[in-house]
Amino acid sequence: MKPINLPLQQIYYGAPGTGKSYEIDKITKRYGAIRTTFHPDSDYSTFVGAYKPTMTKVELRDMSGHLVKEEGTTRVVKEDRITYKFVKQAFLKAYLSAWKKYAEGDKSGIAPQFLVIEEINRGNCAQIFGDLFQLLDRQDNGFSSYPIEADADLQMEIAEAFKAEKDYMLTKELNLQGVVKDYVGNLAEDIKSGKILLLPSNFYIWATMNTSDQSLFPIDSAFKRRWDWHYVKIADAKKDYKIKCGDEVCDWWIFVQAVNEKIAEETSSDDKKLGYFFCKPQNEGESIGVERFVSKVLFYLWNDVFKDGNTTDFNVSDNSNKQPSFDAFYNDDNTINIENVRKFLVNIVGENGLRKVCENDFEEYLNEDIEDGDGDGKDHTKYAINGEGRISKRKIAVELVKKYIDNNPTLSAKEVADKWKMLGNEINISYIVETQEDYNNDTRNTKDRRLKKIICNGEPLWVGTHGWGTVEKMNELKAALSKRNWGLSISEIQE
Repeated sequence: MKPINLPLQQIYYGAPGTGKSYEIDKITKRYGAIRTTFHPDSDYSTFVGAYKPTMTKVELRDMSGHLVKEEGTTRVVKEDRITYKFVKQAFLKAYLSAWKKYAEGDKSGIAPQFLVIEEINRGNCAQIFGDLFQLLDRQDNGFSSYPIEADADLQMEIAEAFKAEKDYMLTKELNLQGVVKDYVGNLAEDIKSGKILLLPSNFYIWATMNTSDQSLFPIDSAFKRRWDWHYVKIADAKKDYKIKCGDEVCDWWIFVQAVNEKIAEETSSDDKKLGYFFCKPQNEGESIGVERFVSKVLFYLWNDVFKDGNTTDFNVSDNSNKQPSFDAFYNDDNTINIENVRKFLVNIVGENGLRKVCENDFEEYLNEDIEDGDGDGKDHTKYAINGEGRISKRKIAVELVKKYIDNNPTLSAKEVADKWKMLGNEINISYIVETQEDYNNDTRNTKDRRLKKIICNGEPLWVGTHGWGTVEKMNELKAALSKRNWGLSISEIQE
C-alpha cells in the first residue's frame, strides 16, 4: 500500500445533498473505513468506549462459595448474570487498527486507516473529543505532537487488545525512534501498554458537515484550525434525474438551480440551498416519483425555508384568498394532488420547464420490426445473446452492453464506452456507446429517440439503437465480437 498524499484531518462542508459523504466514500472504500455519526447525545464514551452491562454466563456457587454441580455429574451449573464489559467505540477501533497497520507496513508503504465522522457539528465536539483534542495537533511526520496519558480503564483495554485480540494484535515490533521530539521513555512500549495515546501517521480522521446545521453546536476556532476544510459546491452531477409529475417531467438540475435562486433571495445565505443529491430516484435510471418529491423536497422547502417568509410559490390553490399551506399538495384521501405539485413546479421553473412524456413510445420503437434494406418488406429476425433471449435488432446493442457491464462490474462508464467505441469504429458505427459527456455534447435532433440510457456503476451510458437494419451490419457485429475475449456472442433465432 503506497503512501497517500491527503490531509490527515479534513472536514467536507457544504449544503445538504452536495455529495460530501459520497466523495469521502469514493476515496476511502479502497482502504476501508470505520464510520460514526455525531448527534446531540454523543459523548466521550460513545466515541471512544466505556464499560457497559452485558449478559454473560457465570458459574453458580453456593452460600459457602463452592461451585454448584449438576446432580450426578461433574458439570458446573451456569446462570445468566449481568456483568460489566468494556465496549470499544469508533475512535478506539480505528486507533487500534491504525497501529496494527502501521506495525505491519514496510518500505513499500503503510496502509491508511480512516475514521469517518458524519455530521460532525451535530454533536458537541469539545465534550465528545475531551482530551483527545490534544492529539489533533500533528507534526510534519504525521504523528501527534503531544501524546496524552490514557485513563486506567482505557489503558488496560489497549494493552489487552495489542496482546491478544486477533483484530488488533501487533505482529511486529514498533520502531518509533525519534518520531516524537524529546520524548522521555520507551515510546513504543508506552503505546503498546496503553500508557499513552498517540495518533500514528497513517490515521486519517475525515468528517462531513452540513452548513445548514452549523447552528446546532458551533465549532470553536481552536478546533477548526486543526482541520483542513474542503468545500463541496452545489453542481450538476449529470445523473440526468427527472421529477415525474403525472404525464410530465421536469429536469431535476433545472429545478435545483431555479429553487436555489429563490432560497438565496429568501435567506440571503447558501446554507439552506439544495444539493444535487438532496433527492434521488428510488432506483437508478428511474425518475424521482412525485410522492418522494413532495415528502422530501417540498416538505423541507416549506418547513425549513419558506414557511415563515415569502410563500408566494406555494400558492397553488384555485381560491386566491386561501393562505398557502403544505397540505395543499395532498388530496382528502391522502394521495398526492398532482395538479397542485405541477403548479408549484411551474411557479419555480416556468411552463417551459415541464415536458410531456410517453413512457411506452421508446420501448415500442426498440422492439418493432426493421426494414431489412433490400426492399423485401419486414425482417422479423430475432437474436440470442450467448444462446439466450429473443432480441430485436434495435435492442441488440443495448442488451450486449448490459451483458458486458454484468461481466465486468469493476469498469467505469467511461472505460466501458471506450471499449465499445473501438468496436463501433471497426464496424463504422461511431455512436454505438456514449458517455453522459458525449450525450450532452451531441447536437443531433434525434438523440432522445435513437439512444437508450443504461446505468454502469451509478453512471449513465447512452447506447445507439439504430444502424443495425441490414444483415451485413449484423454479420459485421458478430465478426467484431468474435475477435474479442468478452464472453459475448450473438446468433439468429430460427422462427
